[in-house]
Amino acid sequence: MEAKRSSIVVVFLVIVSALSATISIITENAVATTRYVGGSGPGNYTAIQDAINAAIPGDTVYVFKGTYAENILVDKSLSLIGEDRNATTIDGGGSVDVVNVTANWVNISGFTMTNTGMGWADSGIELFYVRDCRIVENNVSDNTAGIFLYHSDYNVVSNNNAANNQVGIELWFSSHNVVANNSAWDNEYGVHLWQSENNTVIDNSAYLSNRHGIDVGMSRDNMVNHNIVFSNQFCGIKIDRSERISITNNTAFNNEDGLTFRESTDNTITGNTMFSNRRNGVYSDHSDNLTITNNNISSSNWSGVEVYFSDNIVLTGNKVSNSLVGIAVSYSTAIVATNNVMVENGVFINGRQLVHWNTHTIDTTNSVNGRPLYYWKNSTGGTIPAGAGQVILANCTNVLVENQNLSNASVGIEVALSENNTLVNNSVSNDELVGVWVISSDNNTIASNSISENGEGVFFFDSTDNTISNNGVSSNEWNGVYLFFSSNRNTITGNTVLSNNWDGIHLSTSENNTITGNTASSNSQAGIVISSSSNNTAANNSVLKNGVGITLQFESNNNTIANNTVWDNLEGIYITFPGPDYNRIYHNSIVENGRQGHDEKDTNQWDDDYPSGGNYWSDYNGVDVKGGPNQDLPGSDGIGDTPYIIDMNSYDRYPLMSPLIYSPTRPPSILQADLNGNVSENVTITWALSSDDGMGFKSVAGYRIYRNSTYDSKGLGYQLISSIPSGVSTFVDNYAGDGDPNIYFYKLCAVDLNNNTSCSTGQAAKYTRPLSKGPNLVSIPLIQSDESIQTVLQTLSYDNAWSYDPINQEWKSFSKSKLYGQSLEYLNHTMGIWVNVTQDSNLTVAGVVPTSTTIDLQAGWNLVGFPSFDDNYTVADLKAAVAVERIEGFDALAPPYFLRVIADGDLLQAGFGYWIRVNTATDWTVDNT
Repeated sequence: MEAKRSSIVVVFLVIVSALSATISIITENAVATTRYVGGSGPGNYTAIQDAINAAIPGDTVYVFKGTYAENILVDKSLSLIGEDRNATTIDGGGSVDVVNVTANWVNISGFTMTNTGMGWADSGIELFYVRDCRIVENNVSDNTAGIFLYHSDYNVVSNNNAANNQVGIELWFSSHNVVANNSAWDNEYGVHLWQSENNTVIDNSAYLSNRHGIDVGMSRDNMVNHNIVFSNQFCGIKIDRSERISITNNTAFNNEDGLTFRESTDNTITGNTMFSNRRNGVYSDHSDNLTITNNNISSSNWSGVEVYFSDNIVLTGNKVSNSLVGIAVSYSTAIVATNNVMVENGVFINGRQLVHWNTHTIDTTNSVNGRPLYYWKNSTGGTIPAGAGQVILANCTNVLVENQNLSNASVGIEVALSENNTLVNNSVSNDELVGVWVISSDNNTIASNSISENGEGVFFFDSTDNTISNNGVSSNEWNGVYLFFSSNRNTITGNTVLSNNWDGIHLSTSENNTITGNTASSNSQAGIVISSSSNNTAANNSVLKNGVGITLQFESNNNTIANNTVWDNLEGIYITFPGPDYNRIYHNSIVENGRQGHDEKDTNQWDDDYPSGGNYWSDYNGVDVKGGPNQDLPGSDGIGDTPYIIDMNSYDRYPLMSPLIYSPTRPPSILQADLNGNVSENVTITWALSSDDGMGFKSVAGYRIYRNSTYDSKGLGYQLISSIPSGVSTFVDNYAGDGDPNIYFYKLCAVDLNNNTSCSTGQAAKYTRPLSKGPNLVSIPLIQSDESIQTVLQTLSYDNAWSYDPINQEWKSFSKSKLYGQSLEYLNHTMGIWVNVTQDSNLTVAGVVPTSTTIDLQAGWNLVGFPSFDDNYTVADLKAAVAVERIEGFDALAPPYFLRVIADGDLLQAGFGYWIRVNTATDWTVDNT
């Protein structure tokens, strides 16, 4: 506000000085006269130029409303005033300037100037080699330039409307001018400065420009303050080959870029607000020594700030929220970033040279979603501290990144030009671009991480001899694991890669990689893709329910596809045409795909010669009564007597009659558990059948239900209570529901024809907790199929229930006596619930045991549940996991609030609710392990 007041004062002083000077030039004996144009007064002029010609310095030419077809030359110091700017029009007739000013101390206001010539400088109002003029409250439209200052200094251009010109307001070779409070719209450029110095552009609005709102080119020492620039085709404000420009307190939204610097140096960007720009908030292209401080940038489609081929940039105190990238640093050096707050994004660094990565100063005063950003450079050894918001390793060796929860950033973990680092047991999710990004780095290990719902899951660029093992990579927007551009000799093993929107595992222009023992399932495009890549091996993988199981594309030669299970994909194994040659595909089990195989060339081999054999095809209709290389000798040999035809030029010469290796029966998946019966006395468990139950390998003989009264995550010690035939997907445990005081846990296993079992990873359960009459603090430790409060609390005698919403800091309630207006309608396993019990009764629920639950703790008090059956989890364990200030639990002997502070040694219990207070928002992950 003070800066704005100061700018207004500057404008006022300039205006006053202009008026004073105009008066002072009137000769001592002259008297200023007002000469009238138009109207009905006697002696009024009919042409504006005639009145100007008759005027002497200091006169006023007053023009009544009307349209005047003239091209005006103002060659003496005077005031040219129109009666009404919207109704007093000077039409230039399509030639040269409408008004050309060649004298100092000219004031022009109250007109619409329109229809100039098409020459590059033809203007509604042109100031030509003049100074101390004042152009105020005019409309300039349909001109080449609306208002043009050429070699003109110390002028004021304010409160004008400039629309539908090539340039709304333009300054060339002009200095010390004030351009203030103008509106420029529907121009090619709103305000344009070219080779101009020490001008102030303040409080203007520039919008709907076909190019830029405000454009400053080859200029220096100008101030661009308090302007609003929006909905321009390219930049809101563009600074091009200029220096020492101050960009302060502007608002830019819905432009391509809010603010762009191109080949410019020593500029400052402070206190601006930029939101909803289609690409970047601030973009620096080949520009150095910029200072970008205390800006508020939100909702950019790409980045809040992008620094591209720019050096020595200082970014401090900026807040960047809800953009794909908070701060993008590409091919740039010596970036200093401190005290920046990034929400729902983070820092993204890119570059091929070491200096693009390890010359920056980015400290932990920068935060990503309230957590410190750890940027380590040139480090050997060490472990990234717990609680990181984002991790970047540049030129690091033997660094350990473990047990981090890296979510909602731009990239969870970046590893660049580094080697022998280990990334293990991290949760990397909802990162806009990439979960784990590895560039030009070798011999690193990425193991046992959960990588989900990112842009790319794991992305390797030009990186060799790395190991990617035992990760869960799921539901990413693009690929699960993507190796690109000379990422060679990597091992991808034991990963579960599922439900990614493009491919599960994708190799592109990479060689000698090994893809083994992975499960690639339910990916929208393909399970495994080998594209323009040679000498790779994909073996012993389970590839099921994808668009394409395994595909080879373009110049992918000499790859080996062996011992994979390829099941229930739209396409099984697909080799594109033209392209891949000399690949070997054998010993795969290719089962029930929409099309089993596709290969229009004859250079790929679909078997391993005789007697090793080819592939097992579930739709092969041949017989095996003969043997030998030509299948013409007496006696079967496990190989079909006739080839399996793939395409016109391709076939498997030695199709296998049964899978070469035993494939374990795939497990069922528990879907839900519910209470039912007349008085909720039964527990019904429902599951999804094994994919081998009547399909696939058709190896399921039935199911077994195991039960126990105490929880074990692996189901050890559970007792068999029932055997179910194949094809059945429900089981009712009679009289185990409400009325039975025990807690039960259920494990479900598929049994194959050889009596081997394959058990679901999840478990179902029935939970019972007796409650006494009066207030109780409870929670629901199971995932319910129906979370409506009436169903969840159906076994309980109560009249009212409440829960606290920490995000909106408000109570939500439910009352049985009310027919409408309930704010507490649903209960889930993360919530703590106060319930007023009207008579002693049991809280009994059935559901699925959550394997892991993340509870969002907001700053302040949170009312939460404890959805875990870990009998050894203490308050001290909670405090070790998150920074808890205080925790309180239920105490029936402590009215009126029935709460007490819980000590560090106290156990947290499933089914109980807790008040937890934290100073800053954080996530608490509760496991059932």
